Amino acid sequence: MARVYTGIALYKSCAHTMHIHLRHYVCGQWLAMWSRATIAEEMAMEKVKETVYYYTFINDQGETVRPRRPGTLEAIKHMGLASATPLMSTALEVDEADLDEEGFYPRT
Repeated sequence: MARVYTGIALYKSCAHTMHIHLRHYVCGQWLAMWSRATIAEEMAMEKVKETVYYYTFINDQGETVRPRRPGTLEAIKHMGLASATPLMSTALEVDEADLDEEGFYPRT
């Protein structure tokens, strides 16, 4: 069965279904019909993402160590290990809420 759309503009970059008219859809969440979200409301709907990386460092015995928990670049830098090297190919995008206070993932 073919779908027929008669002059209704659909917002394809954000809608998950092609049946949603632009004025009824706000990226991330449905709102009541005919309502508009403010910029503050749209920002609250979006989750803040952070990129974390696994890293290596040289321990006191001269061995290369790779910790089990990745961290943000800022967290790795503030560890105080001069030999800490982030492995850029291990980048993971995670929700900011899943990081601990120091910037490591996941919370323990």
